[in-house]
Amino acid sequence: VKGSNALLANSEAHAVGLIRILAAPRMLEGKRAVIHGRPFDSTSVPARDLTAQAIYDRTGVILEHRPVAQLEALLGTVDSKDARAEMERWKREATSVVEPSDEALLEACRMYVLLRSIVEKEGLSGISIDCLSFSFNSKRKLPVPCLAFTRLRDEGYAFPCEADVVGMLSTMVLQEVSQKP
Repeated sequence: VKGSNALLANSEAHAVGLIRILAAPRMLEGKRAVIHGRPFDSTSVPARDLTAQAIYDRTGVILEHRPVAQLEALLGTVDSKDARAEMERWKREATSVVEPSDEALLEACRMYVLLRSIVEKEGLSGISIDCLSFSFNSKRKLPVPCLAFTRLRDEGYAFPCEADVVGMLSTMVLQEVSQKP
């Protein structure tokens, strides 16, 4: 057909890869993710034209929005020993630690332990947080989640920044297609 694009496979493995790409939207069927922040109204990446139903209909992903305040309440339940053990592991694995301070690193580890426990307990594929809604507040109740997100991405979870719905879905598709974090 004139004007159509065609993809030709040069091997069986390549054909399987092309089929996976074409099947990508439904390959996420049943996966679950949570975004903490205003529904589809992130501070930096709003997606006001999307709905949870539209995302499910197109991708099969069940997306839930929760208030950031919920994380604030849960952060206090993190066992300090678990966070400290995680901090020591991070420091051991690092080539060197120039910054952040131990206090900031411990807070990042508290966030990591909390997010990891939520993902495991609820069987989530990812979480994102509208972090810009609190990151620059000197009286913030949550640590900036960047270090925790990086560790969780390395473990194969989708953790896009700034409550980015499209980033969440893109990350999930790319992880499925590549079979890598």
